Parts: sequence; structure tokens; C-alpha cells
Amino acid sequence: MPNIALTLTVALSLVFAYLNGYNDSGANIAPLVASRAMGRRPALLLAAVAELIGPFLFGVAVAQTVGRSVVRTDLITPVQLNIAIATAIGWGLLAGQLRIPTSATHALLGGMVGAAFAGVGVAALNLAGIARIVAFLVATPIVGLVLGHVTLNLLLLVVQGMPPHVNRYLRWGEIGFSMGLSLVHGANNAQTSMGLITLGLVLTGAQVAFVVPEWTVAVCAVALALGVAVSSQRIMWRLGGHLYRIRPIHGFASTGASFATLLVATEAGAPVSGTQIISATLAGAGAAQRLSMVRWTVFQSIVVAWVITFPATTIIAAALVWLAQLFRQP
Repeated sequence: MPNIALTLTVALSLVFAYLNGYNDSGANIAPLVASRAMGRRPALLLAAVAELIGPFLFGVAVAQTVGRSVVRTDLITPVQLNIAIATAIGWGLLAGQLRIPTSATHALLGGMVGAAFAGVGVAALNLAGIARIVAFLVATPIVGLVLGHVTLNLLLLVVQGMPPHVNRYLRWGEIGFSMGLSLVHGANNAQTSMGLITLGLVLTGAQVAFVVPEWTVAVCAVALALGVAVSSQRIMWRLGGHLYRIRPIHGFASTGASFATLLVATEAGAPVSGTQIISATLAGAGAAQRLSMVRWTVFQSIVVAWVITFPATTIIAAALVWLAQLFRQP
């Protein structure tokens, strides 16, 4: 049974990484494509290569947080972990179909909390660790919104009076920031799956200590990059085409702000939502030029999806664990 449970954990974690790449890549390249800095296919290729490389460059701090700071490894079971991951995957599939750039990190955190609580109780939760992750999840889109706003205002001062061909340089800068964003996004998201696999190794007794194996870096990077390569056009067009008309100056400001915000979070070991950050920086950049330019009803629907994700996945995972316990009773 432990081998079956571990195999399932690895498989689910890789599906989770793939789905992360599939959903989030649409958000990552939305400014790049909408501002016509690059076509969709070249932008996807650039993003896929960067996301493949990123997990090898930024350590395993996020993986350590995911595996050790949410639930107690001495109390939860492999079944509960697998239910948590499956819940996050199901929520991600639903969000993709509805064209909503929801947060896979919110979904996973909710799934882990719900599964552990239903199986063991509050004692299985690392409340201090959960509070730190939630603080980052709340703070990063706010920081992104402000940073996008400030960056766009600074850019408007710099380019004032310059000829139209300044857009060429803004596009090149946007491409550079977009590649950096994909590198850091790849590191943050792949490490989430690396943390899940390592947690599965510890829970099934395959490892005694929580040490991230080197092979998990490669397999999670490949799964994430494959998801990026096929991408979700629905989410890309929702952000790039529905929020407002994105020009090179908006793309430059938003990708630069997103890169900086996600880099700080990754270095701090915080699993955060790339789609949250990118959506917020886009809104901040647009609002800096003209508040009415942003279609706030679109942004509002995205925010609502973020808000409901955590409680919804917590309830779903808890219900699934209770059902599993019910069927296991003689």
C-alpha cells in the first residue's frame, strides 16, 4: 500500500505541475502578446524554456514551506495528502473551463488544510506556517497592484515627449522581464510540486528526513514546462484582451512589477499565485494611466475567484476525507 500511495502522490503532483503550467502560462504571456511585443507561439516557446530552467536556479525554499509549514508530517496520512492534491487539480480544471485565472496555490492550501482537519483535527495543522503563507498570498497582489501603478507613472514621466519608436525599446524590455518572470514562476510553481512529492516520500517511509531529492527538480520542471507549451488561450485572452487595451508601456510596467514581486516571494520561500500577481500588476498599470480604462468588472470576477477558492477547496477536501473514512469503516 505505501508504494501505491507514493506512486499516486508522485503522479498527482506532476499533474498538478502540468496544470499549473497550462493555466498560468496564459497569464504570463498575456501582456507580451496583447502589447504585440511577441506572437503567441514565440512567447510560449520562450516561456516554456524559461520555466524549464527556472526550477534549477532558485533552491528549494518554497518546497520546504509547502512540505513542512502547512501540515504536521507525523499526523497526516498519504491518503489525506492525495485527496488534497486531487482537490486542487479538480479546482484548476474547473477554473480553466470557466476561463478564470484562479490560484492553484490557494486551491492546494485549501485542500491540504481541509484534508488534514477532517482526518485528524486542528492538531494536524501548522497554524503559524499557514498564517505566513496566507499573509504572502494576500500581500503579493496588493504589492503588485501598487508596484504596477508606480512603475507606469514613472515610465510616463520618462517617455514624455519621446518619439513613437520608443515602443520598440519598451517591447524589448518587456521581453526581458517576461523571460525573468517565467524563470521565477517556474521555480516557485515547480517547487510546490517538489514539496508535495517529498512530503509523500516522508509519509510513506521512503525517506526519514524532509530532504528534497534532486530527481524531483527535473521531473517537476519538465511537467511544468509541458503544461506551458500547450498553454490556456482562454485565460490569456481574458487578461490580455478583456481587462483593457494593453500597450507596450503597460506590458513593460506590469511584467517588470510581476517579476520583482514574484522574485522576492520565491527567495522568501513563499508559495504564491503568479496569476494573482500578474492580474494585479496589469490592473495597477492600467489604472495609473486612467482609472476608467480598466474594466473593473472583469478584475472583480477574478478577485471573487481568488476569495472563494480557499474555503471551497477546504470544504471539498474535508468532505472527500470524511467520505473515505466512512467507506473504510466495517
